[in-house]
Amino acid sequence: MARWTTVTLAEELHANQKRKASIVPEVPYLSHLMTVAGMVQEYGGSDVAVAAAWLHDSIEDTKPEANVRQRILTELRSHDMADKLM
Repeated sequence: MARWTTVTLAEELHANQKRKASIVPEVPYLSHLMTVAGMVQEYGGSDVAVAAAWLHDSIEDTKPEANVRQRILTELRSHDMADKLM
């Protein structure tokens, strides 16, 4: 269940973003996050690592408001990983 929350949060944060260096125009940025999360999972990454892959660009690329940063940290804590990243 928590994984879908992570995906939903990533989707909300990157909703209107497009890939910059894409060969195909107008590719949603979420495709990058999906690719990274898929690779992490394929190579045996834990659920924590997969969640981190979905959210790895969230603060850097979206420059979220304080309440959104708190949502990201809450989501990371639900995977017991916030302390590992701080």
